[in-house]
Amino acid sequence: MAGSGPSHAFLANCIVDRDGVLTRRPGLEASSLYSSVVDEDGLDAVHVTASDAVYAIGGTYNNRRVYRVTGGLYELTGVDGVGRLIGTGRPVIAETEALLAIATGTAPRKLLFDGDALSDLENAPTTCTHIIAQSSRLLMNDTVSKGLVWFSGQALGSSYDGHETWGVTTTSGFFSHEARPDPLLALAENTNEVFGFGSTSLQVWTPDSAIVYSAAATREYGLSAPYSAVKREQQFYFLDHRRRFVQSDGRGAEVLSGPIQQTLNDLETVDDVWGFWYQEGVADCIVWVFPTARRCFAYQVGWGWSEWLGNDGSNWAPVNIASASERPYGGERIVGTRDGKVARLSRGAGDDFGDPIVAESRTGFLNNGTESVKHCLSVWVTLRRGTTDGTERPVGWLSYRNGPDEPWSRVAVSCGATGDALSVVRLPGFGTYRRRQWRWEFSVSDLELVSVEEEFEVSEV
Repeated sequence: MAGSGPSHAFLANCIVDRDGVLTRRPGLEASSLYSSVVDEDGLDAVHVTASDAVYAIGGTYNNRRVYRVTGGLYELTGVDGVGRLIGTGRPVIAETEALLAIATGTAPRKLLFDGDALSDLENAPTTCTHIIAQSSRLLMNDTVSKGLVWFSGQALGSSYDGHETWGVTTTSGFFSHEARPDPLLALAENTNEVFGFGSTSLQVWTPDSAIVYSAAATREYGLSAPYSAVKREQQFYFLDHRRRFVQSDGRGAEVLSGPIQQTLNDLETVDDVWGFWYQEGVADCIVWVFPTARRCFAYQVGWGWSEWLGNDGSNWAPVNIASASERPYGGERIVGTRDGKVARLSRGAGDDFGDPIVAESRTGFLNNGTESVKHCLSVWVTLRRGTTDGTERPVGWLSYRNGPDEPWSRVAVSCGATGDALSVVRLPGFGTYRRRQWRWEFSVSDLELVSVEEEFEVSEV
């Protein structure tokens, strides 16, 4: 009797292709922008403009510094009398043709592309945690009157006068998050519409030639964490007020977090989670980082969940990602790290700045359809890899145990000599069991697990 490889009960640092082949998550490597540390306190924001200029925000709460990281490193705060960014919110950046608007929980700031001049966004009506650009306007939430959304006048090209026209005028004003009197926690846009995330509801507005913005839809999905909303094309993915990860276009909605729901429920702190979209080849993932909980979960569209982890050389560690942005041409993903570097997140990276990426797939305790005693005759492991350089044979590790309190038995599985693109390895039998848990581990960057198949016989006793 033979049993095919079971579904994965736990995945760490894994990507799965459409055929179910298992490979590693992308790694972190130095970018071509600036290889040294930008800010030793870490980078809470990176932003790549439409012209491919890269800006970063580092430092600590109420003492953040703004940098340009293109053609060298230039700090734009603390010079010419311009103070550093204050506010306890995570930096949120909106881009227009003339400037970047930055919200951190206090009065918004602007960074003009002409000369990289940083100053207050003049005439802003309130403090805000979120600011967006839509229909040639800037929009911000109101942290004082928590149900209001303010919109500026319009501005195009190098002019930004309209973006400093606020209040109730003929070209600017506000509208209300009025479907329910819950606080408006976050603001986002998908080019065509404005999304307002309340604590228990989601409301969508569309541009309206008569009243500037009109309500288009309301749904019963609130927000647990104000920075958890991630845009993937026209859809948003976010942690709702019931601690569920949800996908929505503002009309329908789908709950995604069933397989990891108990883990989410057990986390002590979730309100600081933030996320980003990563797409490269078969990897199409929404990634959420929980800074306080020191966890990171990736939802691979069309497949499911994997936890992303770092490695300190011998043990699991939090993944070293503190912010992310996509370059507009080519889809390259730029990230800011917790130790203050601007890095590139890529499937071509063999590790995380030299630290190994250990991928792991673990099953539950399986009985192969019967509680009778089984005798494992052999295990066939099919592996695939690219063109690993050098003479060492890549090795993965197959482990098993028959109970949660038992130690793992671990066996090395060689992928064959350099140049062997496909290897089928037969391992001798591993004793008897009623239920057994299997684990597969590897850290070679281009090693892929194609399948695992067990030959066994059922005891008649």
